Amino acid sequence: SARINYTINTQQNNNTNNNMNNNNMKDLGPNIKKLLRAQQGTKPEDMSLRPAANSMLCKPIQLKPPPISMTHMGQSNQIKSTEIQQIQIKQNAHDKHKHLKKDKGVSKEEAIKKGLDILDKLCTDPSMDAVKAVKAFADIKVPDRFLADVMYVLLFDRLRKRVDLDEELLFRFIQETKKQNIVSDVFAIDCLKRFILKGPEYESDDDKTLYKRFSKYAAEICQNVSSLSELAEVSENGKRYPAFLMVLQELNEVIGKNELITVFKESKVNILNTLPDSLRTKEQLAEILQERNLTFLFPLLRIQSDLWKQITSDPNPTQFYKWIKENLDPVHYTDPGFITALTTVMVKFITQETNSTEVNAPKSDLEKEKSLLEKFKPIMRTFFDDRIDLQMNAIYALQTYFYSLDFPKGLLLRWFNLMYELEFVEEEAFLKWREDVTDAYPGKGKALFQVNTWLTWLAEAESEDEEDDDD
Repeated sequence: SARINYTINTQQNNNTNNNMNNNNMKDLGPNIKKLLRAQQGTKPEDMSLRPAANSMLCKPIQLKPPPISMTHMGQSNQIKSTEIQQIQIKQNAHDKHKHLKKDKGVSKEEAIKKGLDILDKLCTDPSMDAVKAVKAFADIKVPDRFLADVMYVLLFDRLRKRVDLDEELLFRFIQETKKQNIVSDVFAIDCLKRFILKGPEYESDDDKTLYKRFSKYAAEICQNVSSLSELAEVSENGKRYPAFLMVLQELNEVIGKNELITVFKESKVNILNTLPDSLRTKEQLAEILQERNLTFLFPLLRIQSDLWKQITSDPNPTQFYKWIKENLDPVHYTDPGFITALTTVMVKFITQETNSTEVNAPKSDLEKEKSLLEKFKPIMRTFFDDRIDLQMNAIYALQTYFYSLDFPKGLLLRWFNLMYELEFVEEEAFLKWREDVTDAYPGKGKALFQVNTWLTWLAEAESEDEEDDDD
């Protein structure tokens, strides 16, 4: 019975498999069925899909080479394509370079040449006025990077010796460049600074005309604090003297005395620094300002000159004091500049009267020196009594005056001792002067070298006095 069951089960399984195979055959595509019939007895899952060895599919495909004429044609087309591409690249590069060159504008020399042509036409052609000339100059489109250079060359270099030049027409041209903002103040001040740095010295008549042109242009531009300061800075050490002073003169004409005083004070320009070394003293500055009608900028410099005239004409201390009261505005009484001027005049007068600047001055001269100083003591003490800061100004006046004499040996020390002994100046003022650091007064180093031992003695003496007071 077991065998019968096995047989029955086997048949059932075979029937089941046959049914499944039949069902699977139905799902197969026609090409697979064809292969399956060719491989009779093979199960679908075991059937090989590899083509037969003699099938055409297994034979390698032989590709024929193209005709020679076609090959050459292809190479020719490729070469032509490359050449066209290269030409296009070169053309693009050329166009780009051309575009960049166009954007750069005119060169400096081209701008100068065109500018000179315009100014020449302005001076020779009645139909050309300043407005048209400036419009033509604007059309040049001078790049900012060398606009100041071009203006300098046009106004102060190439036209330097042009004898037939109409200065009034040229000045109107300058005014129009400012009015129409063709040349802004920034570039204008750069142009003016170039004149100070590179222009000619003030020598020939042509140069004097050029300086006048410069000062008129500068007066149009330097009406504010910053511009005036910039111009003064490049004019230091007397560079292109007297250009800066001529600018101040023109400004006085253009904006007036009161406005110039305001701008000048706010600019804090040290006008002494704009003078050559040979003229850099307050006495000479006072004379220069008087010649140029600019004394109102430094009223105390004029006062020093007037004080000197008064003391030499009438050295009586009482009359001298009376003159000060009658002629000097009380607002100046505590001005450091006035104290400096008063001290300088007094010291200069006494040393000249006694010849006491000599190294080995006779005793009689030294006694006269002390006597004269005592006579002027009430005047001096009136103006800086109990004011340590003003007493320091008096010391600096001594330093500066003796510096102008090249510090005769022993002279500064003698005057320090006299001023202390006669109680013109207190210990505190002397010691503060020693510690004070400033470049406003020349000769501090040499002065300290001459009096340092005396100052050390003074400091020790004061310290001992304080200890005695404590006891």
